[in-house]
Amino acid sequence: MVDCIILYFDNWLNNEIDGEYIMNSAAERDKKSPESIFTEQVKELVAIGAAIASNCETCFKYHFDKDRKLAVSSEDLALAVETVKMVKASPAQAIVLLADKYQKARNPISSKNKVRNK
Repeated sequence: MVDCIILYFDNWLNNEIDGEYIMNSAAERDKKSPESIFTEQVKELVAIGAAIASNCETCFKYHFDKDRKLAVSSEDLALAVETVKMVKASPAQAIVLLADKYQKARNPISSKNKVRNK
């Protein structure tokens, strides 16, 4: 899994994903999209999300401080944090449901007995 992520990141840095040419340079990108929404503030909000998702306290503190210096509003920061919390919680909920499903499939009799005994 990690090797896959590293390979994807390396391809992204080389401007190729799935063998497809994306962009030659930042200058060409700017010609195609002169009004990018990816400001320094947005970049730091994305970094906050990545720090939370990866459980990196040092990263979070660093990017939180940068957001403050860039005058990111409290509302924008709160929205970014709430969004990443929802994204991060989704797989956790899904795996718990999957574990319950497999457990019930493996022990259908004991699962029924637990319900009756309650």
